[in-house]
Parts: sequence; structure tokens; C-alpha cells
Amino acid sequence: CFLSYGSLQEDVTSYVAPSGDRFVYPWFLQVLEAFMNIIFGGLLAVVWEGGPRRVPQKEYAISGAVQVTAKYCTTAAMIAGVSFPVATLAKSSKMIPVMVGSLLLGNAKYSLREYVHVFLIVLGTVLVGLAKKSKPGAPSSLWGILFLVGSLVCDGVVGGEQRKLKAKMQSVGLKERNFEMQFYTNFYMGITALGFAVALQEALPGLRFCLANPEVFMAIGKFAVCSAAGQGFIFFTI
Repeated sequence: CFLSYGSLQEDVTSYVAPSGDRFVYPWFLQVLEAFMNIIFGGLLAVVWEGGPRRVPQKEYAISGAVQVTAKYCTTAAMIAGVSFPVATLAKSSKMIPVMVGSLLLGNAKYSLREYVHVFLIVLGTVLVGLAKKSKPGAPSSLWGILFLVGSLVCDGVVGGEQRKLKAKMQSVGLKERNFEMQFYTNFYMGITALGFAVALQEALPGLRFCLANPEVFMAIGKFAVCSAAGQGFIFFTI
């Protein structure tokens, strides 16, 4: 799912309409992606887990807001000209800031074996990601690189906040449920993204652009479905 997800993300961020306009609405894209994940996670939570429960919301809200900001930064980096291989290389190292964030914010402890596992996973992901050919485009811009750095910083914060969420759930006698996590996390991701899309005037222009260009709208739909299915598998294995 995530191999297709990355390819479709590049299709969207590099799309040029017949008029010459480009898709430059990263927050609007996050709204659509989160919406699909809310539907997917919510349905599976009802079918397999008895529906979402009343759980601590503050930790979910913080985690969701920071997580969607990380996704926004990655999308904005690609719109700003960062090539797919560079974005893949940066995001392949996501586990490193997540581990650092868990150490600093979540009071986590890791063994030497776990550090080695993270290194090998990152190395393998980098090699596989770079094996995929990217579409030709402009060289990565400074703004694009800065957005990628911001994305990795947010990933680190998310790692720590998710540790806090797990501890909070345990303190009130609750155990995390996989699809419930997908539902609540994306619920707050969607609210955050919608707020920024409206505030930065991306919502209506983004919708008009998609309606005027069904090809990119179809790519976004496939992108959102791959995201929901991919996240579903990840939450299922947590």
C-alpha cells in the first residue's frame, strides 16, 4: 500500500493542469487523506472492536495535530521541489527521530539490539526506496529541505506523545485498540488540517482545482485509499 502511496503522492504534488496551474494545496490534501482514514478506522473499530470508547482525548489531540503537521511538511517539501528519492531518503530515517522523541518525551528505554534493528530497518527502507525511479523535476529547493527537517522533528514529537498516550491509557485501566487508534488519531489530524486549510484559504481553491481536474482528483482518491489501508495494517500490527 505504501509503495503505491508514495508514487501517487508524487503524481499529485507534481501534477500540472492543462492551464499550467499546479496542485499547491497540501493542507487540503491532508483533509481528504484524514477523512478516508476516519471512515476506514471507524468502520473497522465498530465491526471488530465494538466501536470507539471514551478514552483520554488530550494525548490523541496532540499526537494527531503534530502527526498531520509532519505529513503536511512532507507534502509541502515535494511541492517545493524536493525529488522523490530525497524525500524517501529523509522519511526512511523516521524511526530515528521517533526513537529520540520517545527517549526525551516518553521516558522510553531501548536495548542495543533494538538500536541495531532500527538501523537495519532504516538502511533497508532507504535502499528499497531509492531503487524506485522518480519523475524528472527541478532540484530540491532550500524550502523543501527545511520542510523535510520540520517533518522529521514532528515525527520525533509524535513518538514521545504516543508513549505518553499509552501510559495515560494504562493509568485509567484501558488497553489501546488498533482501529480505535486509527480513528481518533485521524479525527484530530482531520480537524487540524481543516483548520489550516480554511485559515490559509486552501479549502475552496483546492476543491475547485480538483473538480476542474478529475485526473488529479482520482489520484488523490487512490492516494487516500492507500493511506487508509496502509495505516490500517500498521495499527493492526501495533
